[in-house]
Amino acid sequence: MSTIKRKRPVLRRKIVVEVPTPPPPSAVPGDRWAFKPEAMEFYGCKNSVTLWRAMRSGAFPTPYVVGHRNAWLLSDLMEWRQKLKRREYTAPTSRKYRKSAAVA
Repeated sequence: MSTIKRKRPVLRRKIVVEVPTPPPPSAVPGDRWAFKPEAMEFYGCKNSVTLWRAMRSGAFPTPYVVGHRNAWLLSDLMEWRQKLKRREYTAPTSRKYRKSAAVA
């Protein structure tokens, strides 16, 4: 019986290279990248799936790809927040409320 010599498997190590974050593409001074945890806090969700659903429906801006991560410009998020509609409250018109408003 002959024995077959097998080559030892070559262990490949992952090389991790730190890529510097490129500057944001806008000319707004003080603008910076906001990564997923900050964007989730900005949108007010605890699950990233909610954030992706909002982006797919067009209710939230889509991210840029920075290195291997998704990032939003802080100015884009601030602009999105300012475009949100405010809730409008009107004065009640029923008699019940008119009497109490007249007394006060």
